[in-house]
Amino acid sequence: TVPVKPGYTADKSTVPATVNADGTITVDNPTTTGKVNYTPNDAKANVMIPSNQGDQTVPNVTGKTGEHVTVDVPLLKGYT
Repeated sequence: TVPVKPGYTADKSTVPATVNADGTITVDNPTTTGKVNYTPNDAKANVMIPSNQGDQTVPNVTGKTGEHVTVDVPLLKGYT
């Protein structure tokens, strides 16, 4: 069974493997049928930006797991 990696989706749920005489398990064909590819999931969150005028929240920032995103700082009327 392929391990679950939070924030990612595996391209398969199982891989072929062999149980060895010593009790260890070896994945068959680790570069082909035994290889698992994980794809980052979409993510959406509110981002809180601390400021000297109180925390500013930017709603619904989207990206993918593990990806860096750029968040625009909200404008406050009368401030730069």
